[in-house]
Amino acid sequence: MAINANASGTIIVLTFSIGCRHGNQAFQWRTRLSSLGARSSGLKQFDAGERLSMYRPIWLEQLFASDPALTRLVSATTTTVSLCLCFLAEWQFVNISGALGTKGYQHAQDLAAASGLHHEVVIISMLAAGTVALMPALTFDEHDLKGTAYATLLPAIPLLFATLVGLVLGSHRSLVLAVDPLMLGIGTLFRKFGSRGANVGIMLYMGGFFGYFLSGQFGLKAFSWIALEVLVAVIVIYVVRIPLIIYQKRSNLERAIRSYTIRARLLTKRIIGVLEGERPESSNRLHNGLVRLNEMALIIEAYMSKADYRELNESMRQTLFALELSIANLARFADSLAKIGIPSIVSRDIVDYIRAIPNSEEKPFEIETNAALARWQTFAQQHDEITPILLRRLASSIVNLNSAAITWRRVTSALPSAAKQQAPAMRHIPSVRTGHLPGSAEVSAKASVEPWETERGTSIGLTPEVRAAIQITVATSAATWIGYLVDPTRFYWAPLSAYLCFAGVHNVGEQVRKGFYRFLGTVIGVLLGSILAGLIGLNSALDAAAVLGAVFLGVYLFRVNYTFLAIGITVAISMVFLQLSELSTGLLAERVLETAVGASIASLTALFILPLSSRRVIATARWNFLRDLQKLLSIASAYLVNPDLEDELVGWPRTVDTAFHALIAAARPLQWSLYGGLNREVNELISRASAVRNYSKSFIADLRERKPVPADFPATLAEMTGRLNYSISCITRPSAAKPPPYVRIASFVESAKVAFAIQGSPTSMEKADLLFRDLVLLDGSLAALSKALKIPVTSLDTAKVKGVRLS
Repeated sequence: MAINANASGTIIVLTFSIGCRHGNQAFQWRTRLSSLGARSSGLKQFDAGERLSMYRPIWLEQLFASDPALTRLVSATTTTVSLCLCFLAEWQFVNISGALGTKGYQHAQDLAAASGLHHEVVIISMLAAGTVALMPALTFDEHDLKGTAYATLLPAIPLLFATLVGLVLGSHRSLVLAVDPLMLGIGTLFRKFGSRGANVGIMLYMGGFFGYFLSGQFGLKAFSWIALEVLVAVIVIYVVRIPLIIYQKRSNLERAIRSYTIRARLLTKRIIGVLEGERPESSNRLHNGLVRLNEMALIIEAYMSKADYRELNESMRQTLFALELSIANLARFADSLAKIGIPSIVSRDIVDYIRAIPNSEEKPFEIETNAALARWQTFAQQHDEITPILLRRLASSIVNLNSAAITWRRVTSALPSAAKQQAPAMRHIPSVRTGHLPGSAEVSAKASVEPWETERGTSIGLTPEVRAAIQITVATSAATWIGYLVDPTRFYWAPLSAYLCFAGVHNVGEQVRKGFYRFLGTVIGVLLGSILAGLIGLNSALDAAAVLGAVFLGVYLFRVNYTFLAIGITVAISMVFLQLSELSTGLLAERVLETAVGASIASLTALFILPLSSRRVIATARWNFLRDLQKLLSIASAYLVNPDLEDELVGWPRTVDTAFHALIAAARPLQWSLYGGLNREVNELISRASAVRNYSKSFIADLRERKPVPADFPATLAEMTGRLNYSISCITRPSAAKPPPYVRIASFVESAKVAFAIQGSPTSMEKADLLFRDLVLLDGSLAALSKALKIPVTSLDTAKVKGVRLS
């Protein structure tokens, strides 16, 4: 971003006007900005793809940004295509084979009855195929053809087994009502085997449902027909997934990189908006954007570990870390400056430099940004020490971001032509399930296994699948019998609703919340289904299109809110009953009632039968986060002595990031109180933990700077991090007893600064001073976290420490 010659005179005038600090300041700065014009050799032209992204509507950018690596779009599209082809295949199969229809036609009294029986068989065939296609789609997590074959075929086994059991027990209603909940509970135990076992329970239940309702009309002969229908569906689903699997490894990584780029671009726009004086809630949007950007970085690293690019993996990881940290620091310092209040002339100039990223040559850009920093700092008040520091760090973040963005563009552009080689296993790889972070699954599992000491004694530690199996068996048994009392012919809706309230959730808060969303989605889905039924009527093609559209939107949006999936499924079921000529207002009202019964019983079971408290999960997530932070600080203290720990120094922050996202996921059900307002306690915990994470990453970034430090500094730094780790251990002790106080280390750091004669100024700071300041800020954020947890904080020196206000 080298300034052209016409700008030089403007800068001279600008310097004079800054000294005067009077009326024509704004005019002079605006003159400089206008004369800056098109910067010279530093800038490069946008290519076609970049021009397209620049003019893409903001709503489209936000839509892409909300879907990491377009995983939801791919999943919804694949599921919908599979359903569509399964419907066509089943329709043709029934027409060609005359399955279950031959004897029915012979005994039919007229052609209309025969046609009705045939139509009913077609609908049941499509329902069976849709079950096989839809349920695994929500948990599909395979990346090769062999794994895909297993994942597609395995759900059919419990489905067919339960169908056979249902056909055998069909005439014994009491046995059916007792066996179906038991099969759901037994099927839940298969969750131990991950995504391949996640759907065993629901497939057992659906199989029992098919067997029960087919037994009265068709008997055991229906089994061979259902088996053939399921086989047709399995073949269709596998064929649909073949082209997706072939290119999945590389396409996943490339799509994740594009999603990261979009999120980074949106976040940069928000940073600019904050500097330009947007509304106060922009700070919250900035924080949320940083969390989502970090989520995308973790997903990229997970895909990198599976792509086997020996030459690119480490360079991509290092660059990704630098890029994300630069954006995070830029956002943090810009937000702090906006809150302090800086002249609009300065903020507009800062925005001008941000907009030049990453299209400026590194060295000219750095030189001019440093020159601009000198101008910005002249606007600070005479006794203001904070603003110059923030401006200096913001300028450094701008330079680092430009450099990292240029390197990132170079590294990622080499990806399509990179040769795949067996790379050494990457360490500290984030866990990704179905293209997303695991949320609270892993931390809930850990909290479930560990016995919990409370004032009333020690709670039971159970593996998550055993806990869920017991809860599901109790809930679905109660829902089955109550649903049967409501309507003996439609009782299955209640236990199905109860079971689904336990699917994909891991603790009480999530279970109760999902029960509410399921009921809400059913109510809305019933209304929409009624409207669609009135508009479409008995048009099979339009009904099928409505089913596919509802399923697509439900699958696409269910990670945004489960209500959308409940809406989609309810609309689809309404269309099915319309085709079976059974749709009525009474039927839909009963659907709502049965769903309410199932959701209510599931919520009560979650609350009172072996409950896994959300607060217990939050505590476990917090301990994991802080213990990972301790390990990171231990690696950091050894890094100055052993630079070979570079990979560990980049890897451990990712482990801390993963633990932080697990903490957010665990706290999400409690972030809103029962009265609709924000839960102060939980949100303060998340805010303080976020500050701890940010300052730890800044510490790592400054530690990695290739700048000299005093000879005795590594030993002193190790002592400081050791003291800090000891203080952190006071927050991580899972004991019912009163915890010891958190001991601040700020006074030790100040003593060390005096010993090393470090006298950093607001405009210039050495590496040792930066590291000490980072430790003070990290210490301050940990003390604030301790207070949020109601843990006492002790300071060995109550004297004011410079820079603490920054925390």
